[in-house]
Amino acid sequence: MKLGDVLYEGISPVVYHWTRAHIILKILKQDVFKLMPYAGNSSELELGKKGKLFFMSTTRSKTGGYTSPNEMSGTMKLDGRKLAQNYKGSPVEYWGTDMRKVDQERRTTEMEDRIFNTKETIPRASKYIQEIHIKWPAKDAPFFPRPGEKLGKGVDRESGGMDNLDDEDKSLVRELLILSKKRGIPVYFYVEKKDFLGQNKSKAIKLDIKGQLKGEKPLSQGGSSWRMKRMATRDIGPYLELINTPAGRKLSDTADSIRSDIVWRDHDRKNYARNIETVIHNNKTFPAAAKITKFMQKEKLSNTTELIKWLQNKWTTEDE
Repeated sequence: MKLGDVLYEGISPVVYHWTRAHIILKILKQDVFKLMPYAGNSSELELGKKGKLFFMSTTRSKTGGYTSPNEMSGTMKLDGRKLAQNYKGSPVEYWGTDMRKVDQERRTTEMEDRIFNTKETIPRASKYIQEIHIKWPAKDAPFFPRPGEKLGKGVDRESGGMDNLDDEDKSLVRELLILSKKRGIPVYFYVEKKDFLGQNKSKAIKLDIKGQLKGEKPLSQGGSSWRMKRMATRDIGPYLELINTPAGRKLSDTADSIRSDIVWRDHDRKNYARNIETVIHNNKTFPAAAKITKFMQKEKLSNTTELIKWLQNKWTTEDE
């Protein structure tokens, strides 16, 4: 048996984590990996570890189905050995053996190593990141001269050849270059999907870091991410209100309506359990979702059905 044929029971020596480029920037800024809660998906709970309701998905393959070559997305190469010194993990096959056989030719085998934790974050993320690889928008790819070639007509050397990107993407690239340099992490940009997936550094495009330092701009506030956060707070808010408000105290109209259904209607209790799963799953990157998961962990509630039962017991008065 070759060493490469051995399936590590813990976290593999090298693992990869794919996400959007703006999330990678956020990780670099905060120096923190934010983990996902299990509570948002009943099938996910079956893959988890008892008492550890937060997880981060990584893959053992840089070209596996878990990694998507979408524009302005990226893959972080992580030091699995360092992660294993502080965190537990194990291989996970989400779709099972039969699906793996069907999808092998379509590159959808995820080869996932899942990292488990009792907390929603992994601090000091930069010490685990070895490299960052970003997929450049192909439709906007400017001319990047190779060694010995002249600049193409209309390309600005000072801007690093980013004139064809919109302002938000320009700002994102600038900050990625600056923060990765400060963290001591090399970052590579690729126009071609195959080069990005294979992390072919010889095909990485060249950007002028000095030029970016001159034109540093912060990312604009608001936008779709801000609206999604507001929506997550709106959807999860009533459940947090029921959890945190002392029994007998006045509730908002929305929370009081949910309270009444939970106390009196068995069918609605099942629907609300499923609804909480969906709401958390759809908003799992936002703080409101993590608050519910941390509460469930504290009260040793294994799933949202148990959470609804807890709320029913809390809000049922003696005359009910």
